[in-house]
Amino acid sequence: MADIQDDKERLARLRKRAEETEKMVAQLRHCVGVLKQKAVETSNSQAKEEASLLEKENIQLRREVNELRKVLVDLEARNGIVQVPLPSAATAAAKPSVASPQPAPAPSKAVEPKVDQQPKQKDDEKPKEKAKKKKEKPKPEKPTEAKAPSQPVDVSRCDFRVGKIVSCEKHPDADILYVEKIDVGEGKPRTVLSGLVNDYTLEEMQDRMVVVICNLRSRLMRGILSEAMVMCAVTTDHDKSEFIDPPAGSVPGDRVIFEGYEGTPVPLMNPKKKVFEQVQPDLHTDENCVANYKGVPFNVPGKGVCRAASFSNCGIK
Repeated sequence: MADIQDDKERLARLRKRAEETEKMVAQLRHCVGVLKQKAVETSNSQAKEEASLLEKENIQLRREVNELRKVLVDLEARNGIVQVPLPSAATAAAKPSVASPQPAPAPSKAVEPKVDQQPKQKDDEKPKEKAKKKKEKPKPEKPTEAKAPSQPVDVSRCDFRVGKIVSCEKHPDADILYVEKIDVGEGKPRTVLSGLVNDYTLEEMQDRMVVVICNLRSRLMRGILSEAMVMCAVTTDHDKSEFIDPPAGSVPGDRVIFEGYEGTPVPLMNPKKKVFEQVQPDLHTDENCVANYKGVPFNVPGKGVCRAASFSNCGIK
């Protein structure tokens, strides 16, 4: 009985969340429409960027709504609620329609063929036969080009850069999240969300130099799109985090490289291939707190290696 009660409570919460999410989707659709109209009328590039951001949020919210609906249907089925499928437009269109009887065609008068029409038909048939013969000729096979070898899955595909936190504030809807603006050398700061409220004060976050990975897919976190991820050393129990600090003299936009892994980072990693998920388990700090990948240090050319302040032999996330 307790399990059934828990399921009912969870079902009620999911229904409420689904309704709230659908309201948010409706609001976002309205905002997207307004912004699109504003962009057409004023040709304002900033409005277009906001519309694009809202569209991404809209897509993400649709996915969340679909997932919540699946969970809701599953819980309803477990509680004995019969699922009644709604008729779709395709089902309604598939119903056979009764064809109206067509009147029989009136008999046409016989027309005597002219003598000079027969040769013309033969002349017309000749080019058609020639065209058929041309089509029947086998086409020469094109030589197949060898595909370029795929790039190895290693740290060279990750775009690590030095960044500077130019502003930071707490997330309005999440107690453990900071919303940071980080300069990564692109002229415009990126918005980044980090769960570091329990590790650093707002004062400690301001004007902080950090190491950022810049080619992960943007992720919606509590209604705000995070466009990068700050790298931190993390204790084995994942209870505490500590920034990976770039070397002295680093400036926003400096590349972090790894000796022996000189490949060019991809502009945006495909989340389906899970490249970073394969690279991340080999990111650690050593006994001297130096950040490394498979023993190769995080290095800013001409300036030195990146390291944690005190966390040694820890994973990096």
